[in-house]
Amino acid sequence: MYTFSTLAQNQHILTTRITTSANSKAYSVRNTRAGRVTVFVINKDLKASGKVVITPSARMGEASLLTVQAPSLDSKLVRFGGVSFDNSTGLLAGSPQSSLIAADTDGSYTVELSNSSIAVLTINP
Repeated sequence: MYTFSTLAQNQHILTTRITTSANSKAYSVRNTRAGRVTVFVINKDLKASGKVVITPSARMGEASLLTVQAPSLDSKLVRFGGVSFDNSTGLLAGSPQSSLIAADTDGSYTVELSNSSIAVLTINP
């Protein structure tokens, strides 16, 4: 909930297409017609992890990837961009980090998604 409310607020929801063998769901948002696209991929599988291929409807530029991970669904040790939350305040204990990803030759983006995690891919136009 934190991830989506923080990164998708006041944006328009788009149709999303991904390819994966894991039990995953994806949502995309965009703030303007020509702006960047943010794709949220949620791996609901407790055991499976693997590659997810995200295919935008048009070629886009470089993207940044932020991950949200925890050891288990009931864990209080959640990492948002590699940074944990302070369980007493609910605030992040640092600045989240992301990594840059280039598009594949066909214009899609491939990311590794751990079990029970979220990948947030922000694609520049």
